[in-house]
Amino acid sequence: MAVRIRAGRPGGLIPLAFLLLLTAGRPSWAQPARTYELLLDGYARGGAAAQQAVLDLANLPQDRINAMIAAARSLPPERLRAAVMLHTDTSYALLLAGTTGSGFFHVGAARRVFAMMKAGAPGDARTQTFERRWFAFVASLYTANSLFDRAAILIRDALSAYPREARLYVVRGALLETRLAFTAFDPSSPAQLSRRERAVEPAAADYRHALELDPNLPMALLRLGAVHMMVRDARASRNLEAALRASSEPIDRYLAYLLLGAVAERDNRLDVAERDYDAARAIAAACQTPYVALARIATARGDDARALTIASAFADVAEKASDPWWDFHLGGFDQASLNWLRAEARAR
Repeated sequence: MAVRIRAGRPGGLIPLAFLLLLTAGRPSWAQPARTYELLLDGYARGGAAAQQAVLDLANLPQDRINAMIAAARSLPPERLRAAVMLHTDTSYALLLAGTTGSGFFHVGAARRVFAMMKAGAPGDARTQTFERRWFAFVASLYTANSLFDRAAILIRDALSAYPREARLYVVRGALLETRLAFTAFDPSSPAQLSRRERAVEPAAADYRHALELDPNLPMALLRLGAVHMMVRDARASRNLEAALRASSEPIDRYLAYLLLGAVAERDNRLDVAERDYDAARAIAAACQTPYVALARIATARGDDARALTIASAFADVAEKASDPWWDFHLGGFDQASLNWLRAEARAR
């Protein structure tokens, strides 16, 4: 199934014009009648109404937001789930706009709403599932924005509440990997390869533990496969093939095919690599990485004309998209969890 992955970074869901509004200066709020519930109504409708709700909330002073949250204790669970994600999407937009302090405030606001939800219905399974997935997403958002210390604190808090949530071990491993990415590494050096293998072992251990808790978690399989590929471990292909079998999300399948292609290309199995890269291109034809990889295969075969044709094909793509390949390597922004959380927040 083909999918168009929308532009933006990370995760590709906040239009540039919207971010410009956030950074253009906050208007004076002279209409106190605009209430929390009206904002939640707009967010729950989705689309442009949701984006307007996020923009409106981002422009409210924090003391007014605190008063709104305090007055929301009587709201039903479905409204409180919408409130969590309204604050979360507002934090996401503010972080993308470089307004980190306000972004952190809205993450804190979402956590306060969670506390109200749990106080009103202790032990509610739906709320716990929602919160576990939320923790995993926000940790990935922090990591993708190089807010490593914030990510580590959030993951620690999350694991103290949910020590058996597989996704939390995946985001903890991804945080360690991303921090390591800032150190130089030459894979052709046996000594450096050995050092890197030791350095990434805690991340690999987190991915293995995640798979003990959830054997078919695609992102755990993808990240473990990528680690094994990096240190030239023969188990990489098995991990990635298992990820492909377990994946229902197009983005996860796209990543699995790209990584499988990279393993085959490294081993000089060019026909297999080409097949996998073509499969990735079929899923996300507006993303650059499959075209670059296919052009590289053509060049390796000495077919410069085909390489040029492939490059031209990408140049002709009318609406290019943000590439999940980069999100995967720059902290593992959890788009699948964000999609799930938004849908759950708008469900009745």
